[in-house]
Amino acid sequence: MKVIRNINNNVAVCLDDNNHEVIAFGKGIGFQKAPYEIALSQIERTYYNLEPHYIALLDELPEGVMDVTSEIVQKGSSYLKIEFNTVFWFSLCDHINYAIENLKKGLVVSNPMTNEIRHLYEREMQLGKWAIRHIEKSCR
Repeated sequence: MKVIRNINNNVAVCLDDNNHEVIAFGKGIGFQKAPYEIALSQIERTYYNLEPHYIALLDELPEGVMDVTSEIVQKGSSYLKIEFNTVFWFSLCDHINYAIENLKKGLVVSNPMTNEIRHLYEREMQLGKWAIRHIEKSCR
């Protein structure tokens, strides 16, 4: 696969063997100066046919937020036994980044529906609590 533009050290815009544009994720794949070839074994996941606003979002997101989001989605998929789509990953990245920025500004947002959510979506709430601890540990 050919890297044509680096987004950060672990994310790059690439061209596959059919010359289709793809966003590729993998440890260190965006480290070299583009353009260059990378082995498919270096790529952990790919996204095809992304709308431009998602690619723009990748440029704005800190690398740590993308990494922690990937870990949360992977754990959530396993824990809840569901497969999340691409849009969910991007939405969660944006949500986590926004929450971190608000905390840095001292803004705390509460949800008046927390008790109802806790009872109706117990497993999701447990996952959310784990995710918060994981974010706090990973994004210090």
